[in-house]
Order: sequence, then C-alpha cells, then structure tokens
Amino acid sequence: MVFISVFVLTTLISAVALLHNHQHVTSQFHEQLKVDTLLQMGEEQFYTEQQEIIIACPEKTWKYDFPYGETTIHCENLTDGILTAIFTIQTDNGTLVNKLVKLQQNSN
Repeated sequence: MVFISVFVLTTLISAVALLHNHQHVTSQFHEQLKVDTLLQMGEEQFYTEQQEIIIACPEKTWKYDFPYGETTIHCENLTDGILTAIFTIQTDNGTLVNKLVKLQQNSN
C-alpha cells in the first residue's frame, strides 16, 4: 500500500512539474515571437522613412510604439549603402533585447 501511494504521489508531482515547465517554455516562446515581430515592424517602419535616414544618420534615434511594445533604432553607421543600426526592443511584458542589424539601402 505504501508503495502504491508513493508511486501515485511521485507521478502527480512529476506531472505538475512537467506542466509548469511547458507553461514556462510557451511563455518564453511567445515573448520571442513578440521580439521578432517588433524587430520586423521597426525595420519596415524604418525603411518607409528612408530619406530621413540618409540625411540624419548617424546622429538620430527613432522610436516606434507598437501594440506589443516599442522599438528604438539608433543609427550607428552608413557606409556604401549599408546601414548599421542598433535595435533596442522592449515588449509589453518588459523583455529587453538589443540587436545589431545591417540594412541594405533601398534603390527606389
């Protein structure tokens, strides 16, 4: 009887721990999707302001507010049509990511 009780208790504890781990991984995955989305949205918004970028780089920082958080882009260098910028992305849950991005200048 003791063996069965220990077995059932161990199984329940393991199941609860497994569920907790799955929820944590899902939450982290959701945050990563937000970061990727904010990066893409910031990059697209950045491209729509191409004329300003050419004139203002590297002295200017752009900040965009989106539904899942905000993206701040600081222009570091513009050389031979390649823009090097630091994207600082903060989600609405407080996740903060810095990413160095190289962007090709549009030829429109």
